[in-house]
Amino acid sequence: MSGLTEYVFKIRSDDNLLCQFTQENPQVRIILNLLRPAAAAPVEKAIVTLLADKQTRTRFLTGQFARRYGSFEMLSENDDYASVEISTAILQYYVKHDPIQLTLRMLGPETIFHPVVVEGGYILISVLSPNPAGLTAFNEFTKHMRQVVPADDFKLLHVGPYQPELRLRGRGKSLTPRQLEVLKMAIAMGYYNDPRAVTLDELATAFGVSKAAVHKRLQTAENSLIRGYVQDS
Repeated sequence: MSGLTEYVFKIRSDDNLLCQFTQENPQVRIILNLLRPAAAAPVEKAIVTLLADKQTRTRFLTGQFARRYGSFEMLSENDDYASVEISTAILQYYVKHDPIQLTLRMLGPETIFHPVVVEGGYILISVLSPNPAGLTAFNEFTKHMRQVVPADDFKLLHVGPYQPELRLRGRGKSLTPRQLEVLKMAIAMGYYNDPRAVTLDELATAFGVSKAAVHKRLQTAENSLIRGYVQDS
């Protein structure tokens, strides 16, 4: 696979304060801009933006947040948000496993991180990597996570070529968003390679659903694309 590959997944931890807070306050969204001094260095600082009303976020920042993470610098705020800078790791989960460092070890120091989003009790991580060996490492990571955490604590959302121009053009309108996502992930993980790089059972494990469910979604997507192609021809 050439170009950039996009990986999107989310994790949940009852021990993570940001997960707890957004679980208890579903109207709140937290955006994290991670700051590293060098490619191979760990995250040392982060800009944390809380999209929440002033009363809710002030109570959180001056209470639980300050007690857990220490002092912070207020960067800006208005009635709808506040952005602060902190100098400590805030994403640790499952006995001090750091998902950011795990991702860097899998995909390489050249990994590009989108802002991390925390909402509804989950940490959503979206990254890009040009490393062709990253896909195999990520597949192994997915299998490992399925074995060591509850099914609802890790969800794989997307693996595939990074093609924002196709999104802007609205390709794949004949498919539902879920069908398109499953099909793109199956392609990226090598299901349609000859020979196949993954089995249907392995796809089901990665998606966190039954083998029958994956097969049905792929079959429906394939049928829809074939009909559309023939009609266009």
